Amino acid sequence: MRPWNKGLRGAYHLSEETKRKISTAVSKSLTGHSVCESTRQKISKSKMGKPSWNKGRKGFTAKTEEAKLRCLEGLKVGRELNASTPFRKGMAPWNKGKKENLSEESRLKIVLAHKGRSPWNRGKHPYLERPETINKIREARLKQIFPVADTSIEIAMQKELKRRGIPFKTHYPILGQPDIFIEPNICIFCDGDYWHMLPKVRARDEKVTMQLEERGYRVLRFSEKAILDNIENCVARIEKEMPATFTITLS
Repeated sequence: MRPWNKGLRGAYHLSEETKRKISTAVSKSLTGHSVCESTRQKISKSKMGKPSWNKGRKGFTAKTEEAKLRCLEGLKVGRELNASTPFRKGMAPWNKGKKENLSEESRLKIVLAHKGRSPWNRGKHPYLERPETINKIREARLKQIFPVADTSIEIAMQKELKRRGIPFKTHYPILGQPDIFIEPNICIFCDGDYWHMLPKVRARDEKVTMQLEERGYRVLRFSEKAILDNIENCVARIEKEMPATFTITLS
């Protein structure tokens, strides 16, 4: 590569001696180079009585210790987006005074406004819209376990089934991903009282139950309260649904 100052005269034209001095000065100023004690003393004496390079300058370097501490605290809290930090003073949040939940009328307006519009990513990745790709994604999703760890009521149900010698599989990769599956077609769901009492979750559970039953599965749902109060009755109900030819293996 050609040097940017090749052929330039004037201030850019330096003698070989000047270039050597500059090179030596730069190499010595690099961080990490070793300096002998005599050189350190010479540097110290040369700077004696001279004011600091940043004396009188404005900015962070000229702040008092109290101001520095306030600035540092502001940086720490500012990352948490706290409204009381100096970065937020005098700035009103964009959603101040707005309701968190939209009314049904507002939701309906939003739905109608988006009706008939194509999704923003339609056509950007054509291979993702192919039926075979969509099926592969759905199959992969069924094999993913959410949540990763079993809940306490699921573990209690599993222990009781093992005690009675009833073989089962956990998180079977079919629609709804049953917590426990017993061959040939029994799907068992252990529903926590809080989440599964929410209207949206209840509606989803009813939809999954209906779709599984349409495909020939027998769906049993047990609430957290029912499992904790009397797990023996829950398992007894499961045994009634099991086919007469089912083999129980006691350990």
